[in-house]
This record gives sequence, structure tokens and C-alpha cells, in this order.
Amino acid sequence: MFNLLDSHDTERILTTAKGNLQHVKTALTFLYLQKGTPCIYYGTELALIGGPDPDCRRVMPWDRVSEDNDMLNFMKKLIKVRKEVASIIQHGNYRLEELKPDVLSLKWNYEGKEIQAVFNQSAENYVLDRDSVDLESHCEHEDGQQVILPDGFVAYISE
Repeated sequence: MFNLLDSHDTERILTTAKGNLQHVKTALTFLYLQKGTPCIYYGTELALIGGPDPDCRRVMPWDRVSEDNDMLNFMKKLIKVRKEVASIIQHGNYRLEELKPDVLSLKWNYEGKEIQAVFNQSAENYVLDRDSVDLESHCEHEDGQQVILPDGFVAYISE
């Protein structure tokens, strides 16, 4: 499967998300934790906006490429996680569970390895009793726990 959120035929995902970069990060993380091949449209990694065709075909904003670009750094981490867990997703068992209203857990496991992501779509913080994660967005760390703020998420690999 070839999985994507936007393309040259659609408005860009950041435009669909009404400019909310956190929603885009959440959608991309969910996409990258699915079977198949995740694909991003050029410019998504640099938070490029654009409406319906032809507006979605804007010029690549090369001036945004820098070591301190938050979205670009996020995408690099997300791709790294995907590479690490590709075989788990390809061959493993999948479980989707609502931990509490509007808090979703996505879990894959295979041969003793596991990738789990917790997405907080509620209006309240969600506390995860875990001291470290492999990918996070919109979270805080307190006393060896991950505090996932509203619209935040974490993903972590376990053995």
C-alpha cells in the first residue's frame, strides 16, 4: 500500500489542518505507524501550505531548511523510528485501544519487540508512567513520567 495524506491532487495537509502543525504531526505519526509505504509530498517536512490544485504545487521553500527547523527535525525523528520498527509493522500484530475517552493507543508487536503510540485527543493531560520515549510532540516530563498534553502524543519502542 502507498499511504499519503496529501499530494499534487489535493490541498496540503497543513492547509487541511487549518495551519495547526500539531495536528499534522499527529496525522503523520499515525500514518508512519501503518502497514504499507508512508509517503509525504515535497514541502510537508518544511510546513508548506497550499490549497486545491494548482495552489498545492507551490515552490519548495528551500530557505526553511535549517538545523533548527522544528518540523524538519520532527520528520527526521519520525523517519528514524519508522525504519527501526518497519519489520514489526510489516509482520506484527496490531492493536488499537481507547485508553480513556479521546486517548488512543496504537500498538504493534512482533517477535518480542513492540512499538506503541499514545495519542491524546482529549482536553486534559494524560500521564504515562514511562521515563523515556523515542518520539514525542506536545509533552512534558515530570518525575519519570510523560505528561501528554491535549493534542500531544508519544511513541516508544520496547523489547
